Amino acid sequence: MSITVLTIFGLPVTAFGLGCALALLWYLLGLALWCRILRADYGVWVRLAVLSVPLSFMFARLTYVAVDFLGIFAASSYYLGTLENPALALRFWDGGYSLMGALFGLLIAAKLAEKWTRQRSKGVLMDAVGFAAPLAIMIERGFEYRTGMGIGREVESEWLIQTGLCAEVDGLYLHPVYLYEALTALVIFAVICVWMRRRKEHVPGDTLRLFLVLFGLSQVLLESFRADEHMIVHFVHAQQVMAIALCVGAMVSWTAKAVRNGRAGICVLMWLLTVIGIAAAIVAEFGVDRWGEPLMAYGLMIAGLLAVFASAMVLWFRANRTERQG
Repeated sequence: MSITVLTIFGLPVTAFGLGCALALLWYLLGLALWCRILRADYGVWVRLAVLSVPLSFMFARLTYVAVDFLGIFAASSYYLGTLENPALALRFWDGGYSLMGALFGLLIAAKLAEKWTRQRSKGVLMDAVGFAAPLAIMIERGFEYRTGMGIGREVESEWLIQTGLCAEVDGLYLHPVYLYEALTALVIFAVICVWMRRRKEHVPGDTLRLFLVLFGLSQVLLESFRADEHMIVHFVHAQQVMAIALCVGAMVSWTAKAVRNGRAGICVLMWLLTVIGIAAAIVAEFGVDRWGEPLMAYGLMIAGLLAVFASAMVLWFRANRTERQG
């Protein structure tokens, strides 16, 4: 459990809670920078911020509770099973949130803000999410330290233990997955910044799509490392499923643009490769515990995810190439 640092109106405020607030504040600053890049007026940022704060919080909680309720089918629901009182799910101050749910809320907020501010180019405010979210995620992941979340399987490599980065629980050294996720988010932000600088022409929506592909695929792998039982229904990591859905959603958007411009043939091939890659990742996920060879299982998973990434990049190239030619 995270350390309680103060109490407000009788409700505890934890270090992790403050970290999440800091991550959201940083996200709002990222939105402000994006609006400045777009040369949008102050009112655009205000509307985007006003929608982002409550919707991210609401969907983070709703997603967590929805997954918990699904656990009743696997006899693992906390509110419906252990407590036998679904009304207690309304006690949001007791904790229990989903990062993926928060991201869904931010995406909805950006979409609503585009309509509210009547943006001419659809996707420009959605791109703000792709630009601002990585560093916010990095901060949130960092504050999972000593909360019991973000810890992984037991570390077997002595050199990794000697770095002092591993989480120690009951005398066992566990992988600090929260740290891996924080560093991954930082790398994603760097990739997006380099990609934006090298692009001669900005296509609205593509910054978000690139973020969804990078974050989604990396999260599929990192969720597999987690052993904290967070949002697991029976044996399925719910956020792992949501992560691949983010990537697939971005790919569907690129595919639609490519098909409209007569590139259906290559799209079929790329989706065939995508299905094979996802199937390989699923097989590998089961193999992590069953094969007795985790390196081989994770190697197969990484290969499958790289195949999906390659397919996504081909779809992106074809969608943008046809746009320029058109």
